[in-house]
Parts: sequence; C-alpha cells; structure tokens
Amino acid sequence: MNNLKKTFQQFLVIGLSIFSASAFAGTEELPPEVRAKEFSLSRKALALDGYDPVAYFQDGPTEGSRQLSHTFKGVVYHFVNEENQKKFIEDPLKYEPQYGGWCAWAMSDGGGRTEADPESFKIIDGKLYVFYNGLFGDTRSLWNEVSDDKKLIDQADGYWSGQVLK
Repeated sequence: MNNLKKTFQQFLVIGLSIFSASAFAGTEELPPEVRAKEFSLSRKALALDGYDPVAYFQDGPTEGSRQLSHTFKGVVYHFVNEENQKKFIEDPLKYEPQYGGWCAWAMSDGGGRTEADPESFKIIDGKLYVFYNGLFGDTRSLWNEVSDDKKLIDQADGYWSGQVLK
C-alpha cells in the first residue's frame, strides 16, 4: 500500500510540474489587454518605472527617455538610445522583466504582487528579475541568502502562472 501511495504522489508531483511548466510557457502569448492588467505598470502602461530594459544587460539600470519609447503588446518601455530600442524591438522577450516586473522574491514566496524597485535586480540565465527594496528591506538580499536560483525561479514561475493563467 505504501508503494502505491508513493507512486501516486510521484505521479502527482510530475504531473503538476509538467502542467505548471506548460502553463508558464504561454505567458508571452498573453493578449495586450491581459498584459496591461497583469503586469506591474504605471498608469500609462509604463514598465520598469521608465528604466531601459536593455540597459540592465549592459551597464545596469538606467532611466530611459519618453522620446525613445516602444509599446510591446500593451506595455510601454523607454530606452536610453536608439540602439537599445532596436535591440528590444528585435527580441522583446529577451529583455522584458520576469513576472511582469513584480518582485521575484514575492512571487517565489507565494506573497503575491509586490512592486519592485527597478534598481534592485539580478540577471539569471539571461533573464531579468527585479526585487522590492524599501521600508521593509531589500528582497534581493533574501533571494541571495537562499542561494538556490533554480528552486526560487521554479516556485515563482508556478505562482505567476497560477495567477495569470487562471
């Protein structure tokens, strides 16, 4: 009986993992109206508080310019120069912040949507993660204390896909 129960538990874990991974894989295909509702944005659908998403992968967070903006599927991004704007237009999913720009730690901790400080970030496996940094501390330091990016990302992916792909 214990072996049957253990086999069922393993099957359930594998099944949920596959479902979670396949559900998460579709978030980039969300329509603009869903993205505008689910992402962490200003009133004008501005992502990352106007910081250039490409700059994170170069010299770090840098505020972009309103004159150099691009709307990708309902979300507005600002850029520091035309080169960064062009790079983003060519491959926006490479540069967009994970979890719609919400705090990655809060997503991994099941804490929901917490606004992130665009200057508190990490690049992990070529993806941008932003974190809350304010009155209650810097969640990037909590993330670093756990020091298991894969585990935290898996948890955050599961929470985010459960929230957005209901």
